[in-house]
Amino acid sequence: TIYPEEVHRERLLEFVKCDPSCSYEDPFLREWAAAIGVNAARTEYYPGKFAQHVLQRPGETLYVPDGRVHSVVNLDSTIAITANYGTAANLESVWAAACEDDYEKAKIMYTLVLDAKQRKTVRQTRNWPMEVACRHRHSDAKYDKENVPRRTLVNKLYDEEWFPKTGDSVEVRYHGDTNEYYRGTVTRASHGTYDVEYPDGGTDKNLPRKAVSRFHVFMTGELVDVMDTTADQWLLAVIRQPHLDPDTYEVLVLGRAEIELAHINKIRRFDWSFRPGNRVMAQFEDDESQWYPGTVTADKGNNRFSIRYDDGDFTASAPRDEMIFIWASNAFAQP
Repeated sequence: TIYPEEVHRERLLEFVKCDPSCSYEDPFLREWAAAIGVNAARTEYYPGKFAQHVLQRPGETLYVPDGRVHSVVNLDSTIAITANYGTAANLESVWAAACEDDYEKAKIMYTLVLDAKQRKTVRQTRNWPMEVACRHRHSDAKYDKENVPRRTLVNKLYDEEWFPKTGDSVEVRYHGDTNEYYRGTVTRASHGTYDVEYPDGGTDKNLPRKAVSRFHVFMTGELVDVMDTTADQWLLAVIRQPHLDPDTYEVLVLGRAEIELAHINKIRRFDWSFRPGNRVMAQFEDDESQWYPGTVTADKGNNRFSIRYDDGDFTASAPRDEMIFIWASNAFAQP
């Protein structure tokens, strides 16, 4: 029996429980099916839908849509083979399961199995960026704790006195509710909502004001995501400096040794914060000429953090603009 998609498992279980006052202590499945189960299957469910009944014979295959509540009663001794598989309809849940199970397999799935449209869908889920959402559950937890920031969603306007108009260059939260900001151009501005076109031809419509910010050039030392076009994957990086080529920046990607070039359309900002365990270089008190290695011990709020320096000193409230990841500082040690 396959129940309508509006039926949730928890609600159905409440309905089909046997009343202890008139039930066997351990009723046989066939008795449950003949009494309670058959009534549940005959019930009309909102909005005017009924369960579907199927008699499956040997050699037949039955597809049960992802997440649909269903029950099975074997009429005789039975051997059945079941399998779960991913489709476009349940891609988000399949990706979440792959991410939870094995980071390396998730990476293979993203790179070799998914097509461009599916990869774009995955990048809009909560289990992205992959190196942050998946890897921290597995063998690289210490690596990420030291080198990867905590991604946050800062629901505020960066310039409350600026109102976008058609033709303005902006950076936009994709679909209005993601953490990351993509560069685009306003194509319509009306009554506090905006349509935006992205460089790749994609569009967003009816975006709220808080999803749209004025575009600013990227700054030296700024933490960003950079698109690796060979793998179609966003990677954590730091801006070293603008390049001589127009709209191009020199960047250092986390985990790589060489400075690379990235076009402005392949760079995006995101909201973030340092987190306890991050390894940083930071100034100490009023000494602006020297930077010292240390570890973030607490987020004090208002973009201030406590730091335990490697030499034993301690700062209770260091401002974020006087800190940089140790791996990111390597971008400025190169010629």
